[in-house]
Amino acid sequence: MIGFATGIAALPMNLPLLKGADVRGVYWADSLIRDPESHRTAVAELCALSARGRIRPRIPSNFPLKDSPTALERFASRTASGKIAIEI
Repeated sequence: MIGFATGIAALPMNLPLLKGADVRGVYWADSLIRDPESHRTAVAELCALSARGRIRPRIPSNFPLKDSPTALERFASRTASGKIAIEI
């Protein structure tokens, strides 16, 4: 989990246990300061995964430039889920 744009998620903690999953939170900005070399390595790895199509950002909101005010309002009101893209 990175960030809390729409608030802190409520997760029933029995779900990760039942599924054998691992739940972790990351304060991304702090990693930049504490360990910049590991941060660079992680970003390079993420970029490589993206280039190979192994991961894709979730972009459920795509707005044309003329609708930028609407896009920015969704961002400012913290009602957006995932990324907001504005096409130029």
